[in-house]
Amino acid sequence: MPYRDDAGPGRLSDPCVFCESISKTHVFESRGFDDPREKFRLIRCSSCGLVRLDPLPDPGVLGTYYSRAYYGSETRKFNEYVEALVRAENMRRSSKLKKLLLTYGVAFPAKILDVGCGRGNFLKASKQLGFECCGIEIDEFGSLDLGKDIIFLRGHLEDLPIQEGTFDAVSIWHVLEHTLNPAAAIKKAAQVLRPGGIIAIAVPNFGSFQSYVFGGYWFHLDLPRHVYHFSKDALVSKLREHNLEPIKISTASIGQNCFGFIQSSLNLLFPAGMANLLFKRLKNRGAISTGSACICKLALLGNMIAVALLLPLALLENLFSVLLGKGATLVIYARKKA
Repeated sequence: MPYRDDAGPGRLSDPCVFCESISKTHVFESRGFDDPREKFRLIRCSSCGLVRLDPLPDPGVLGTYYSRAYYGSETRKFNEYVEALVRAENMRRSSKLKKLLLTYGVAFPAKILDVGCGRGNFLKASKQLGFECCGIEIDEFGSLDLGKDIIFLRGHLEDLPIQEGTFDAVSIWHVLEHTLNPAAAIKKAAQVLRPGGIIAIAVPNFGSFQSYVFGGYWFHLDLPRHVYHFSKDALVSKLREHNLEPIKISTASIGQNCFGFIQSSLNLLFPAGMANLLFKRLKNRGAISTGSACICKLALLGNMIAVALLLPLALLENLFSVLLGKGATLVIYARKKA
């Protein structure tokens, strides 16, 4: 049953996908990540606290925001220094997941499904550690060759005919926020997971200190690609609904958290046309299309000076926010009950 949109008389919106409530509150409006001239509105479910875009984007329109430039090439997305950090992080994640599985008695080679596998870096790291690997990416993703030892499926998890109880582990790492129906994705992930298996989920933490302070300038909003925005309570409740019991919950991610603080601060300091300039430079995407090349270079110089000044504050914010459970990244490992 749809509800009447308070911010737009006569408009109708869909009920909450987590709890089917028809009650909502307006959060704020914010600009688009790629084009600051675009404006998007966020609403919060008054019942479970789930936040989403309103209105929900058309799937076809949303797909246009996933260009090849967004993913990068098959070999790189960022400059070489950031790429080295990404490879190290993927190996750390895979090692942690393997340790958890062994702790709970899962024998190797364990089967893992990576939902939204991107260029397959996490799967390649997992393969080195003895996993049998399978990855999923959406139709808009370009060609990808992960080799004969890694299975690659194209589409959305909830639409694919995967047999129940196929995998020992499912990873949905900074992907759930991109889905048009995260409830359906979690339900399908629980179905394809074996009893005793582990699901690993990471999302931007909308209940974080950064989200509260920066609001519409928060780097991790990434509108409109991030359709849904999660707090711990809403996500944990939905996992438990599908027999997935959290075994580790953290808001610590020094890279994601510190960079989010720095870029969000820069978004506040610089004009809208220069939004996310530092991030776009790290992706080797050149200057922002709006404004002259001279202005862009000056803005970048200002960004770099500001980074040097902001880094100590970012580290301090990360320390205290994580201690309070309010870090900018929400990471949950949950085990499927037998």
